Amino acid sequence: MESLQHIYNTIKTSKNTPTFHGLLVHSLRICGDYPVPNTQQDELLKFLPNLKHLDLRHIKYKDINRIMAESNDTWKSLESLIIQDITTTEPEVATDFIESLKTCRMLRNLEFFTLKRNDPILFNMNHFENLHQNLQLLSSIKAHLALNEDISSTLGTIPDTTPVLSLTSLDIKLGQWDPLWLYYFSYKYPNLHSFKLDVSDMFPGWIHYDQMQVIISHFQSNPNALRHLESFEFITKAIAEWTHLVFWEFICPLRVPVKNLKYKAQRNNGDVQLYAMTLKRFLQSFSETLETLSVDGSAFFDIKRSPTLYLSSHSPFLKDLHIESCGVSLNLDSVLNNCTALKRLRYFGGQLLNNSNTTNQDTEERQNHGLQILELRQVVTSASVLGNISYRCRRLQYMNLSSLSISGFISEISGHLLLDMRHTFFKVLHLAQIKYYSSYKHDVKPAISMTLLSQVNYPSRSDKRNEENYEEADSKSPIISYHKIAWFHTFLDIECKKYTRIGIIQLSEQESSAAMEYYQNFKSRKDSNTIEDDPEKGWKGDLCRGYGEIRCGHVEKYTIPELSTNDKDFWENLYNKLF
Repeated sequence: MESLQHIYNTIKTSKNTPTFHGLLVHSLRICGDYPVPNTQQDELLKFLPNLKHLDLRHIKYKDINRIMAESNDTWKSLESLIIQDITTTEPEVATDFIESLKTCRMLRNLEFFTLKRNDPILFNMNHFENLHQNLQLLSSIKAHLALNEDISSTLGTIPDTTPVLSLTSLDIKLGQWDPLWLYYFSYKYPNLHSFKLDVSDMFPGWIHYDQMQVIISHFQSNPNALRHLESFEFITKAIAEWTHLVFWEFICPLRVPVKNLKYKAQRNNGDVQLYAMTLKRFLQSFSETLETLSVDGSAFFDIKRSPTLYLSSHSPFLKDLHIESCGVSLNLDSVLNNCTALKRLRYFGGQLLNNSNTTNQDTEERQNHGLQILELRQVVTSASVLGNISYRCRRLQYMNLSSLSISGFISEISGHLLLDMRHTFFKVLHLAQIKYYSSYKHDVKPAISMTLLSQVNYPSRSDKRNEENYEEADSKSPIISYHKIAWFHTFLDIECKKYTRIGIIQLSEQESSAAMEYYQNFKSRKDSNTIEDDPEKGWKGDLCRGYGEIRCGHVEKYTIPELSTNDKDFWENLYNKLF
């Protein structure tokens, strides 16, 4: 409050003095839970004549100066407005709110919400009509609403509704609705490019057969609906039949040219088969247009019961695939074979598999897949799968491995499990919580928790990087040597009886030398029974189990969570930065 008072006092004292500071401000966000007096609102906006974007999410709607809203030139020239704290205790709050915006004729982007999750703003068809009569340039709406009107009584008039051609983006969270509202939106907003529908606050349920037939018949009566829709996001409480009306009876039959599709279910209903079916149908229905697909579930992964997802539909334009918490195993070969343009694969919570008979000879003609970003989290996989990725995806440059369980052959002589990724030249490799198991004893604990990161040296080209090596680093290239980059230890930190923390640390140079010396004499230590398994000794107590080696063609940069503070932002923004 003091900072705002200081700004106001500065404006007040400079009213009769020419100043250009206010002309430079185009965006303003007022933060803090305090009211802004009416006089200050008016003076502040008059001081900012070029203001186009105003964020009032922390100011209660009832505290906005209505007289200022009707006469202030800056308010009338706004192009973007955010108001979040709209109380819904008054029955006509929506009507009153729309009336307060009637002077904002230049407004293009509007966001309005309540701060109470279970108390959305009551809206009906008349409210939508009045809103667009006042704001005829509006191109984007984001709101938290309850569509409480019985729309079935007005179905006959919907085809005659006045379309809003300017609106291209609709983002609504609904606390109450009828699927027939989609029928209304298809006529009201024919030029939608982006549509986000969040019904996660509603309880999943079933629709009577007769009612479902009415809904489907009306969906099918407007074959030209949503012809420009490119991005669709759907958020539901749980994966269930009635919510899928949106897809299988509305979006899919229309053959909408969706390029970007997101689906999220927030609660687990125990049926992982539904996730497998949903993923397949998405790829089948939008195979000719889909570029990005994200399916984020809430299912638990059970390695003994989970179905394996084989992608059978060819998706030639799919560039970004995200599968999270769907409780399914994923066949990697089916992904690479059918998604030939894929640039990023994110797979969280499951088992990553190859075809059981896959060999390097089988993939000889497929070794030029363009995958560049791979992120795996809470995944069970094998050394052969990661080796196959390296062999087939020669352009892979960014890999994030977090909470991985990797199985493979462990040498009894050296305690060594090799992940052969010699064909991969990383720009960034992120490692977090990696453990290794024997191919034959995957369920036996404790697991191997030591990791050696290394890179190979190819003859007469040790100074080359990335693209120059893609075609040269094949299985016929002789490896003269390799050098060790760093040693890591995945540990279980027991802080108290109730809480544990899994982490990863990098060993110091001296510790790395000790680890290497230990494994050079691994067999003799084992034969003489001098190997001890003692968790209280930290990484030294885990040496006796063996180690996994990730052997790469080249690693430009590697990170672990403890050494990278902005790691999450890096991986979230990487795809958009590159593509």
